Amino acid sequence: MRNFGMKNLSLLFLVSLLLLSFPACKSQAAAADGSRFKASNVRIMWVAPFVKNCPGSNQECLLVSFKEDQPVQGEWELFAGKIEDFTYEKGNLYKLNVEEKVLKETFVPKSGEDKLYKLLEVLRKVGA
Repeated sequence: MRNFGMKNLSLLFLVSLLLLSFPACKSQAAAADGSRFKASNVRIMWVAPFVKNCPGSNQECLLVSFKEDQPVQGEWELFAGKIEDFTYEKGNLYKLNVEEKVLKETFVPKSGEDKLYKLLEVLRKVGA
């Protein structure tokens, strides 16, 4: 009878140990992901209804602006990056609410892009 109790106690200890380790794994993964970034901001991003060729490549670049109000000619900059969860359609002007995450220097890829963007909301979409 005493041996049966020790087996149950050992099993209970192992199950408790396993259950307690799951939250630790999750928080370590979140910390590892969060440690790649030195800043995170929510910004307005305008995307022009047309694209231009990126300098030095055959790739097309979006034209974007980070102004609050709708940009005018000359206020656009070339953007070769990606906007996660955003699908661009030529001919449409977009006003987006995006999350901008700035990578720490040690995590910047060879391309030099130190910012990652994720679409939070399409605030406005107008056909040109």
